[in-house]
Amino acid sequence: MDCAHPRGLECTTCGCVRERLVGDVVWDDGACYNLSEIPQVSYASTAPELSDNTRYDFFSRVVPPDTYQAQAMVDIVRAMRWNYVSTVASEGNYGESGVDAFIQKSREEGSVCISQSVKIPREPKPGEFDKIISRLGENPNARVVIIFANEDDIRRLLQAAKKANQTGHFLWVGSDSWGSKISPVLHQEEMAEGAVTILPKRQTIRGNDTDLIDLPSGFDRYFTSRTLENNRRNIWFAEFWENNFNCKLSRHALKKGSGVKKCTSKNLSLSLWQHSISQSSIKERKRAKGEAKSIVKDLACCSQIA
Repeated sequence: MDCAHPRGLECTTCGCVRERLVGDVVWDDGACYNLSEIPQVSYASTAPELSDNTRYDFFSRVVPPDTYQAQAMVDIVRAMRWNYVSTVASEGNYGESGVDAFIQKSREEGSVCISQSVKIPREPKPGEFDKIISRLGENPNARVVIIFANEDDIRRLLQAAKKANQTGHFLWVGSDSWGSKISPVLHQEEMAEGAVTILPKRQTIRGNDTDLIDLPSGFDRYFTSRTLENNRRNIWFAEFWENNFNCKLSRHALKKGSGVKKCTSKNLSLSLWQHSISQSSIKERKRAKGEAKSIVKDLACCSQIA
């Protein structure tokens, strides 16, 4: 796609290609949006470079850059008195910049040594993760592994560790791409036992409600009042409706025997949808409390190991 710069400046071709890493998603898109002076707000892009307002003056985000979680990781490592660690990064801006920030912060603190830094290629070859686990195991004293990687790479890394019979050997410290996600550890939970992961602080959006558990927030009330009729301005809402209610807006898209019905505003009653959202909010808050207790337990466990 050829972009015409609105300010009359020289413009090169910018392809809006999305990449799979959290920090890289906006790089090409951001260039196009910036050249066209289209504001962009991201909920998950954490690359430090995006803080440069001279390059991304139309970009904003609601999460802190990776330098903050890198500092948090250094603080955790120091608190646990781990002074010899390895790092693993997915190839790309998110993984590499995150590890670079951790290494820089650890050097500034002067109390953490890096055994080795391993990079996971964008397109790993067969056996690549087995080799990485083998490399990480070369130094038995560097059991702590700092990970800035996408969730698929994390899942495959844990699989390789399990395959190598390394259950309980490595102590993982994961970035927000791991966070509270289940997919990296699904069916291999024992490999992540004792892991400490980072997640930006989250808070329920609410209006004048005082009871966060029993009452829906102002945002929840607004969101659950949206229907196909009153939310036509949102061009993605129809797709969301299809996915959420497992239906199709067009009869031509229906396939016999698929079990998918045609969408209507009455696919689910509004009260049922509200109940679903409310229950999700309650589960999220209970899960968050459980995570906090789990982290404290894990830290105590790791302290005994160290």
